Amino acid sequence: MKLPLYVLGFALSLLLLVTSFRNPDTPEAPAEPSPREAAMSPLQSVEAYIAAAREGALLRDPGLYTEASAAMLQERNVTATQRANAVTSYDACRPDLEGVYFDTDRRRAVIRYRIEARTCHPWFLAREEFDDRWRLDLEAMGRYIRFNRRNYWHLSTPDMPYFFGLKDLAFDANGYPFGGHGW
Repeated sequence: MKLPLYVLGFALSLLLLVTSFRNPDTPEAPAEPSPREAAMSPLQSVEAYIAAAREGALLRDPGLYTEASAAMLQERNVTATQRANAVTSYDACRPDLEGVYFDTDRRRAVIRYRIEARTCHPWFLAREEFDDRWRLDLEAMGRYIRFNRRNYWHLSTPDMPYFFGLKDLAFDANGYPFGGHGW
């Protein structure tokens, strides 16, 4: 059913009028969610991690990480150069995002990029028993993802809890992905 143009114009004007009123006692929402609020999806968790890296605050919010990752990071010093490299790499990989893959229980997720983007490594995330937030599993990433001198990623083994998100890829004998249909 076609509506006359004046009806659509009236509806749009009404919508703009209603949304322009704001209770002065209600604070405005922040432009970006804090890392603690941002973990409602795997992509939001990675975005919160990158936002923290931009601000130099990677270790300030343990809510970004699985318990094993938070414990691992307690023993590490993340330099400004490492943070800058993480941000630059992530920004360069955004256009190559392929998708988010979940395990059958939806307790783990893998964020993956197109196979041609060799320097764009997958991200591993988990929901731990005590809450429903997606947290970065940097400990598992460090254990299972390796890089060569050209910064191309490869797997150390297919025997890992996140392989569900990569099982449709083909891997060579050294763990480098090169196409489809399994290890």
